[in-house]
Amino acid sequence: MEKKEIPFISRLFLPSIFDLIVVLVFVIMFMAHQTMKDFDMWWHLRTGQVLLQGIFPTTDIFSFTAYGKPWILHEWGSEVIFYLLNKTFGAGSIMLLRALLAAFSLGMVFKIMMRKRIDIFVALFLTIITLFATSKIWGERPHLFTVLFLTFLIYLYNEYKYYNNNKVLLVLPVLFIVWINLHGGYVIGFIYLGACIAAETFNNFFQFNKDDVFPQSRINRLIGITALSFLCTFINPNTYRGVLYPLLYVGDKMPDFHKIIQEWMVSSWENSKDFVLVFLFVISMLSLSSIKPKLDELALILVFGYFAFSAQRHVPLFVIVVLPIIAPQVQGTMAHFFDSFFQVAPHKGKQTIQKIINYFKDRSDNFVCLEEKLSIHGTLVVFIAIVSFFVLSGKLDKPLGIGIDKTVYPYEVVDYLKTKKLNGNMFNQYRWGGYLIWELPDNKVFIDGRLDIFQKKGMDEYYKVMGLQNGWEEVLKKYNINYILVDKEQTISKFLLRVSNDWFLEKEDKKALLFSRK
Repeated sequence: MEKKEIPFISRLFLPSIFDLIVVLVFVIMFMAHQTMKDFDMWWHLRTGQVLLQGIFPTTDIFSFTAYGKPWILHEWGSEVIFYLLNKTFGAGSIMLLRALLAAFSLGMVFKIMMRKRIDIFVALFLTIITLFATSKIWGERPHLFTVLFLTFLIYLYNEYKYYNNNKVLLVLPVLFIVWINLHGGYVIGFIYLGACIAAETFNNFFQFNKDDVFPQSRINRLIGITALSFLCTFINPNTYRGVLYPLLYVGDKMPDFHKIIQEWMVSSWENSKDFVLVFLFVISMLSLSSIKPKLDELALILVFGYFAFSAQRHVPLFVIVVLPIIAPQVQGTMAHFFDSFFQVAPHKGKQTIQKIINYFKDRSDNFVCLEEKLSIHGTLVVFIAIVSFFVLSGKLDKPLGIGIDKTVYPYEVVDYLKTKKLNGNMFNQYRWGGYLIWELPDNKVFIDGRLDIFQKKGMDEYYKVMGLQNGWEEVLKKYNINYILVDKEQTISKFLLRVSNDWFLEKEDKKALLFSRK
């Protein structure tokens, strides 16, 4: 019997599972995080403001410790977007953008699995795991664009390899032009493509997996478009410096991120239980399933697994890349489990369970077919439009408490400093540097989140003062520091408050202490 074509009006407004996932994740993300908590957002906003004033800094302009040192604005596009949104609509617009980027990223993970004809319930299960395992990455920062673009890249690669869709390759140069102008994480895309190309070339030459040999002509086409995409990354205001930016994090001049920055620390059970559990899940599925991963999939698991173990910030990338890869293994293992269960289950209960499984299987097959036809996403567009109207109009600010999280910033002290002309420079806590750049534009900071500028020397001086290490007072004298703004719980706070005779407490609030030199 021939299936009836779905009327256009139904395809326009009937939501797909993709639509529902995007809506659900958006609601979760938006309701769970309604205040700006990311400490780096503030210097991003100030940078966006400077850029829109017609100035494109190539050296530091915000600090007195690194003033004039080379500064590569690898996130300039994101910073302009953030500033325009915040200026025009307020903090709620940034929360809206954050939730939308997260929602579409998770939606794309689901879509990748559905395109592989994975059982819808398996795809939903793995998407939920992805949601929880990537929870640490969804702060309001430019790297959200890298996460979204990575999901696009995975989808495009799969379309090219498995569905012979050559046209999708034309999107890659454009994708990378946009990517490099929004975030320096564009290099992740080339690592992904490089791993796939290397694995496919190796397999084509040695016939490691004869059932999955990618024709050399198609590999060459992928190599060519990847090379063109790389050349296109030079289309950015920083030209070659923007392309080479990721290399700044390698070398003796940079601080040891693995020891001082939480997100750069090596992943372990103590700090990344979610990742360890996901990794064990991946290994168990690959071990139990009779479906062996293809060589390019194995290469991606190894490469992104290495990155995930080397730094916590890379864990979400591993999850997003790897879970769709092992979806067939998960589906096969679950099917094998139920087959084994039916062999030993009592006859009476077996029939009931079999009916339930068949019911969901039939529904899953129908959903897969329906999902492919519901590609207009009219309901999703309407939902986003309505929510955007209420958020951008400010109607939800008070009911939802949208704004700044005053519990993590020296809010009252900064208000006090706005009325005071500083006689000398101020030492500040690292995480508050961006906030001070935004709130006190006439004053330069000691340090902020731009570690590529301050490098190892700047971080060493910072920790020398914070830890009252030998020579800490010389650092203060070197930079003519007459004010110190730090958290109440820091060692230096207690020392200056109780022991030192050279400093007095000028102002305090619930979070911070401001000391002045006597």
